Amino acid sequence: MRGARRRSVAEWVTLSLSVLVVGALVVVALVEESRRQEGDQVALQVTFDTERAAARGESYYVPYTVQNTGSEAISSAEIWIDVYDGEQLVEAAEVIVQFLPLQGRQDGVFVTTHDPASLSLESRVESIQFP
Repeated sequence: MRGARRRSVAEWVTLSLSVLVVGALVVVALVEESRRQEGDQVALQVTFDTERAAARGESYYVPYTVQNTGSEAISSAEIWIDVYDGEQLVEAAEVIVQFLPLQGRQDGVFVTTHDPASLSLESRVESIQFP
């Protein structure tokens, strides 16, 4: 049997630097993925102004605002507005936002046949595309 060869100082330094570089790349990748996931979740904020809702015939017109609170401009977004009676979904509608710059906002009106004073309105972002 041959005796185990001792590693030189240069080999230990090279190994240490290699492990350090690979570890740093893994940390950067994890941080970037975390930022991307957080950005997708909070990039848009939808608020409803149910106090200014107007009733016309059997329809209610509810003003809403979509605001880009993320760190990037948005080229397109698909948002669903859900109307709930307690825990039961009674109506859903899709809203498409074409472009929102940083801190940009878009006002709109959601039309429903349900009285927003007695039901709850919620929004959910289905998809977001960035330029």
